[in-house]
Amino acid sequence: MKKILLTVTLAATSLFSFAQTPAVPNGGFETWTTSPCGEKPDDYFTAAELYNSFFNSCPSDAGVTKSTDKYSGTYALKLTAFGFQGSSSNSIYLSSSVDDYGVSFNGRPTKLVGYTKFTKGGTDVLNIGVELDDANGNEVAYNEVNISTTQSGYTKFEITLEYGTSNTNDVSSLIIFINLGNASDKASASSIALIDALSFEYGTATSTVNYSSKSPINVFAANNSINFSENVSDVHVTDMLGASKIQEAASTKTMNTASLISGLYIVTYNYNGNYFSKKVVIE
Repeated sequence: MKKILLTVTLAATSLFSFAQTPAVPNGGFETWTTSPCGEKPDDYFTAAELYNSFFNSCPSDAGVTKSTDKYSGTYALKLTAFGFQGSSSNSIYLSSSVDDYGVSFNGRPTKLVGYTKFTKGGTDVLNIGVELDDANGNEVAYNEVNISTTQSGYTKFEITLEYGTSNTNDVSSLIIFINLGNASDKASASSIALIDALSFEYGTATSTVNYSSKSPINVFAANNSINFSENVSDVHVTDMLGASKIQEAASTKTMNTASLISGLYIVTYNYNGNYFSKKVVIE
């Protein structure tokens, strides 16, 4: 009897531990499906699909394909410029639908790790971010990294998750977003971003290298405005299609967002001479 009870206890412990260390959904970009605007990796939503939801048509080039130039497995994600009003910035994010940002997730990882091979065109930057939210959609942890130089081969990146002290709720959802473009909301036709082998690390961080590009100030959306905890300047707000929605060159701590529809936006801003970006959800 003791042996049976011990076996059951160990099995339960194993299941509990596994539940607390879930993997990145389709982190190797191995499984793909067909969307109205072309192929896309399972569990991800593309800017082309968002465009289609608005205009009931597809852009000239979705800029999302699978590539056999991979780090591991069979495929990698290939992201290029989005065919809208020329070559526009492009985005893809982990989500089940255009109306539901993120996927169900219950882990508390230490890092997001992956590999990129970036051919830089013009002033383009490859931006990768990860956010964990609670059941109410409030941020539990967040961070991102900007890759701004050409990589001749696959290069490892690490994003250390920063957990806030004000929200200690259980994690309920995960958002991973990947953006390609520049501060003018465009992207060079010569830029190519390959992304592969996304995975989470749990427990103690494995290195002390700081890969973070996160601003030391707080940025959040509330009451029809985007708020900054300190004064910033040269603020650009773009939607997931890369279209510019709001710009403000002067120093400010608040931007009115009453003109924006509900959705996911990228806020780029200058703080103390350095540029940072932050994902915000307008509801």
